[in-house]
Amino acid sequence: MCLFLLSSLLLAQGIRKQVTGRVEKRKMQVDRAYLFRFILFAAVAFLYTRIIRYTGYIVATPLFIVGIMLIFAEKKWYRIVLVSTITTAILYSVFRMIFRVPLPRLSLW
Repeated sequence: MCLFLLSSLLLAQGIRKQVTGRVEKRKMQVDRAYLFRFILFAAVAFLYTRIIRYTGYIVATPLFIVGIMLIFAEKKWYRIVLVSTITTAILYSVFRMIFRVPLPRLSLW
């Protein structure tokens, strides 16, 4: 709830700056690029929530992370592979083994 309130506050501040005209035209073009990336991020996140029940956490999460890194213009393939693999392993360990949260599994396992 706190994160929602704080992000709403940041959103209101950004809108207020644009309305008062303190945002330069050049910066506005950059903001459109970020907005486009955010929309792509939201689409990939929505797709992730739809495919995770069929593919399971271990398959869907690295693909999700790879997609997000590509959206935000990561070019180095070894970094993409390492980050997606290590992040998935750490999150799986924390939630499945430590907190005992049941994560979606592929029906083959």
